[in-house]
Amino acid sequence: MALTCGDLFAQIPQFDHVVVVVMENHDFSDIVGNTAEAPYINSLANSGANFTQSFAIEHPSQPNYLDLFSGSNQGVTDNSCPHTFNFANLGGQLIAAGFTFVGYSEELPSAGSTVCSSGTAPNTYQRKAATDGYTSRIAATAAATPSVPLKWLWEQAVAEWP
Repeated sequence: MALTCGDLFAQIPQFDHVVVVVMENHDFSDIVGNTAEAPYINSLANSGANFTQSFAIEHPSQPNYLDLFSGSNQGVTDNSCPHTFNFANLGGQLIAAGFTFVGYSEELPSAGSTVCSSGTAPNTYQRKAATDGYTSRIAATAAATPSVPLKWLWEQAVAEWP
């Protein structure tokens, strides 16, 4: 008996959670071996997790984040701030499909904050890296959680996962 597309689709496992981690781009030599400023990444590298074939689409950073989140740099070619868009994006598509979406941003001063930057180096928040905060389509959707500070909510969220 031949399987239909519906039969095949039903056999594909559905994950409970998908986590995408995006980090600011630095040269490999700036991170690996620098245990003072990047202890966790170095612990991953020491256990064999070396991401040596990861490359940006374009430079500087902000257009890459927009490319990842929306499929386009939305005309942004620099790290300027602020920007607010109403573009189709990953978060909106997940919500439209009945899933939830949340962005966790390291050093974000408060949930839903729209500041361009805050903090003192090396612990700074840069809005350019929190593309979910750029789009009014997500901010206006009740199914979305606004971008939240990584420090205090990530561990809580993971603890609640099945």
